[in-house]
Amino acid sequence: RAYALLKENRVLRDKDLEPLERVSLRNIKDFSFPLTVTYEGGEEIFWRFHSVPGEEAEKAIALYLKPEEKPEEKEAAQEPVQKEEKAATAVERPKRERKQRQATLPAAPVEAASVSAPLPLSPITQQAVLPPSSEFDQSITTYFTKNNIEIVSKAVIKKNADIEYVIHIPSAFGQLEYLCRAKNKRKLSDGDLSTMAVQGQLRKLPVIILSPGELGKKAAEMLPSLKGVTYHRL
Repeated sequence: RAYALLKENRVLRDKDLEPLERVSLRNIKDFSFPLTVTYEGGEEIFWRFHSVPGEEAEKAIALYLKPEEKPEEKEAAQEPVQKEEKAATAVERPKRERKQRQATLPAAPVEAASVSAPLPLSPITQQAVLPPSSEFDQSITTYFTKNNIEIVSKAVIKKNADIEYVIHIPSAFGQLEYLCRAKNKRKLSDGDLSTMAVQGQLRKLPVIILSPGELGKKAAEMLPSLKGVTYHRL
């Protein structure tokens, strides 16, 4: 049952599972791979099906960690509900919510079960550092040069809008390695921060976010709780 559940949903949140499902996922090590993510001062475990790429797993985890918006309060003009019906609703609600969250993940392709080695978790394959490809890329390169920051690798996610770097920053203790994400946006959302925090966790690197834009209200509230994530406005 746990194998089928993980295969269907691709990525599962450990704390949302039943005790028996948690034990089962820990026993099918050839098909389920744990991902430990630090979030809001604590650690959470997620399970990735063996054929799920790292990029897809990161997006799924970011969806789980994204704060849910509170629904608008409706006018209390509903008919009174019996206590027994309320109790039944209270019991069923967690299961319904769980199904809704799982339904947002992409469906798994039909394939024959096979044992394989874990896939790399890096969302973007690191490549040789190429010359600046846009005005925004050039401005980031200039910023690095002025601050004696070495570019180890670079990946253009979206030209003139989103670039990922691995960089070395000089310090009294030698070169410190960081994952740097440069976003050419007017305002960064809490979803942007969640995605970048997950990437840093999976790569086991602290994260620096560079952007000419400001943080949105929810993003500003979330930033202090993200361990190892630094934001710098250009």
